[in-house]
Amino acid sequence: MGKMIVPYSFPYSKYLTYGVYISEIVAPIFLIFGRYIRIASVIIALNMCLVLFLVYKNRFFELNENGGWSIELPLLYLLISITLIFGKRENHE
Repeated sequence: MGKMIVPYSFPYSKYLTYGVYISEIVAPIFLIFGRYIRIASVIIALNMCLVLFLVYKNRFFELNENGGWSIELPLLYLLISITLIFGKRENHE
């Protein structure tokens, strides 16, 4: 991941690579247990935006080997996390 970020000269790119561990391990654990859902969803949404920008930028309009859109799964994760961010929250006490 660090090698993909270096050409774009993101500020603090060394520390941005550690954000991948947070967004792929810690944030889903918070979602599973139902704690800090919106914060975890923001982290996952930012990660998916970064994935779409860095990994799928050249394959945005291509089909994968099964005939599906190549960015279908990351886009699905992005849309689900955006739904969790802006969705209505109900209190069950």
